[in-house]
Amino acid sequence: MFQQYFQDDVFFIVPHEIKEIILKELSQQKQLYRIQFLSLEEFKKHYFFDIKQAEALAFLYEKWSVSPSVLKEKLELLYQINPHKTYRNKKLKELVSMYQLLEDNGYLIHDTSFPTYIASFHIYLFGYPTLEPYEQQMLKACHGNIIPYEEKYPLPSIHAFQTQEEEICFVASEIKKLHQKGIPYRQVFLTGVQEEDTYLIKRIFHHFNIPLVRLEHPCLYATNIGKKYVLGNLTKEEIQDSAILKKIVTIENQLLSVPKEHPIYPFLLREAFKKETIELPTYEDAVEVLDFYHLVPVQDTYTFVIGFTQNHLPQVLKDEAYLSDQDVEELSVSTTIQKNQQYHQVTISLLKSLPHLTISFREKTLQNTYYPSSLIEELSLTVLKDAPSVYVQSKTYSAIRLGEMLDQYFLYGTKHQDLGKLFASFPNYPYRTYQHQYQSIPFFLSKEKPYYLSYTSLNDYALCPFKYYAKYILRLEETKQSFAAVLGNIYHSVLMHLYDTSFDFEESFQQAVSAFTLSKKEQVLLKRLKKELQFIIPVIEEQDSKSAYPSRVFEQKIEIPLGENVFLKGFIDKIAFCELYGQIHYVIYDYKTGSVTLDLNHIDEGLFLQLPLYQLLVEKGKLFSNPHFVGFFYQQLLLPSKNQQEKIRNLKLRGYLLDDEEAIHVFDESYENSEVVKGLKMT
Repeated sequence: MFQQYFQDDVFFIVPHEIKEIILKELSQQKQLYRIQFLSLEEFKKHYFFDIKQAEALAFLYEKWSVSPSVLKEKLELLYQINPHKTYRNKKLKELVSMYQLLEDNGYLIHDTSFPTYIASFHIYLFGYPTLEPYEQQMLKACHGNIIPYEEKYPLPSIHAFQTQEEEICFVASEIKKLHQKGIPYRQVFLTGVQEEDTYLIKRIFHHFNIPLVRLEHPCLYATNIGKKYVLGNLTKEEIQDSAILKKIVTIENQLLSVPKEHPIYPFLLREAFKKETIELPTYEDAVEVLDFYHLVPVQDTYTFVIGFTQNHLPQVLKDEAYLSDQDVEELSVSTTIQKNQQYHQVTISLLKSLPHLTISFREKTLQNTYYPSSLIEELSLTVLKDAPSVYVQSKTYSAIRLGEMLDQYFLYGTKHQDLGKLFASFPNYPYRTYQHQYQSIPFFLSKEKPYYLSYTSLNDYALCPFKYYAKYILRLEETKQSFAAVLGNIYHSVLMHLYDTSFDFEESFQQAVSAFTLSKKEQVLLKRLKKELQFIIPVIEEQDSKSAYPSRVFEQKIEIPLGENVFLKGFIDKIAFCELYGQIHYVIYDYKTGSVTLDLNHIDEGLFLQLPLYQLLVEKGKLFSNPHFVGFFYQQLLLPSKNQQEKIRNLKLRGYLLDDEEAIHVFDESYENSEVVKGLKMT
């Protein structure tokens, strides 16, 4: 749809979801274009002004002692007023006073160069069903255009269902049929989803084995950790999840301008946690759930619109905002009635522009009763009540539905129209039969097949034997690698070849990346992390120059027997060594791109044994004939840092050395005030 707009110096004003769709189209082009993206909210911040929101809220709270949520809503309305105009309405006068107060105290940021910057761009807006008059004036002043919908498809008949479950089952069945015909899931979109649909969609689509993305958008505040932290019942030191901890640290850094003791700080922290989303697993081929008004008409895609009911589609707003329809008479702002008219027209245009469209609605859910969308009667659309069978696509779901129908029949005397057909399909259905005994899963060590233990598995066992059983015996853990694991593999692969005589960073990096399939987001992130690795390598080389150890081995796999057909194995990232007094003196390195616990106080409990186990592997293995241990270290490659000097300090080795000054001197000539090992210093 957007291909005709691809050229140099184009500026798209679109929501984030539509930006991703445009980027997919761009990735298929053979030519590179200078194209920029901003959401409408971001564009207005540059065109009009931006607000230092945290500081402004704290400042206004001290002045007026108004509820923080009310202040936040008023801040968002400042774009709608003309600060140089005198209004009669009390609320509008108050907003002008607020604007002037913030302007005088430096809480508003004006990007004065922005109009000049965008003057050379072709500006296109898409994905916003309603635009206020002042927003339209802004777009006109920038010579921008709204990308129109191409109404070229007739609207289909509407499928009607009595219950929410029947509707969702029908949609899942139709999607499964498309997939069986060779249509990839990524070409299918589901929209019109309401909050009460989420559980049923997850359950039913799981039974039909249909992968989904974007069904849920969980925020940090919705997690148990997030809620406890905001309430003050959890400290950062107690958080084990490194990904969540990183998000919390980032948010707190953004709020540094407001003291934690300030009464508005908890509100700011909670709002920031609500905005921060938690990443969910993604799939290369999955049905995508989108907001209806963020749909993009794309050829060869299939769209399923559910919940086509009154007040939902088209969306209907109520006059409940802080500025009522009566209040906005003096503003260049649409009334609720005018906005609803815009939603009405955009809904019709969007539906008529979508190829391969399926629309449905339900008459009731467990909580509510619904009425068909007013567009059905207005556009004289046909309503179909006899849906095709949904049971042939999922044997599991059919068996579950048969049990539910039998319950309805025997308990309440209600016979479903599909009961006879389903009952005939399952002649040996075990209805009302139960088996309460625990069925254990037998496990034994095979004499033919060796069994391997590693640091990770032993650590899991020490933490929780059942976790070990579930992960390594039952193998219940997901096998898909996270981006953090992929990044670690890429870094390790490049660093392994660092000392090759023909080492070429770019070639090694591209070869390491080629082994993985990355999403668009991960590819963008990897570009930044590539620069980090380019910075790290000369620091490691400088550290190595302080050592008299001439030799190194990388990614060394070592196994030692623990018993009959049972082995301990490990992959050691780097071992540096030299011959001294007839012995091989060696130091063990382990690179870490994530967090790590360095604590030998829990050896008796079997925890955090990675480096000691690596020492055991070297001592008992056959790598060296007469090894002499000098030290072992973690090297954390991606610790957060404020500047270049701190980044270099963070790359120092963290670990333990033998209490042997002569051996240490050979390993690190700067040991008296070490430039290599953190905390190593002569006093």
